Amino acid sequence: MTVASGQPYTPVVGKVQDGGGNLADPYSDVINIQGRRYSSRLPLYIRGDIGWIRDISPFGIKGKFKANIVNFTNRYNVLLYEWDHNKWPSEVTAYSMFSIVPTIGIEFEL
Repeated sequence: MTVASGQPYTPVVGKVQDGGGNLADPYSDVINIQGRRYSSRLPLYIRGDIGWIRDISPFGIKGKFKANIVNFTNRYNVLLYEWDHNKWPSEVTAYSMFSIVPTIGIEFEL
């Protein structure tokens, strides 16, 4: 199990129009106003992994069969935020790192 504080990031504290804009699309030139650098943190990071290893020897060759499930708790760990200024008020979307990732593999000793 991995538990860590959220990574620091620079928050968006507002938005401003950069230039004159146009009547057809008044938010075409809206840009972010950044807060103090690294003054906020992403939510707590929690990830549980589980694995299984079994010794095998097909055709007399020593090896291991491995099965692993990364993030078996399927926790939504935020990787980054994205601001969409085409909506009013601006919409913030959080993107996750990954959900459940199952893997299998075979390792041989030569």
